[in-house]
Amino acid sequence: MIKKTDKKEKKTGVNPFVAAVTGIIVGAGVVTAGVMSLKNKDNRKKIKKVIDKVKTKSQDYLKKTKDFINDNEVEVEVKPKKTITAKKIVNKIKK
Repeated sequence: MIKKTDKKEKKTGVNPFVAAVTGIIVGAGVVTAGVMSLKNKDNRKKIKKVIDKVKTKSQDYLKKTKDFINDNEVEVEVKPKKTITAKKIVNKIKK
């Protein structure tokens, strides 16, 4: 028996054209804001300082993590995987 679909079904979701236009507008706004903020020399200096701080903090965290791992040897217990046979699968399906 073949099921016929109703041609008058309501379509849900977002129109791809509307989504594309919205994406273009949002992207243009972000680019404009970025360009305007980088136009000023003071803003560029502030951004550079923030990036330098983030860089040094991330390097410190990485160094601390490496030192911690080297100082504390971590043992990881790995359990063997269970083997599943076709017979077990068939028995589970029958239940």
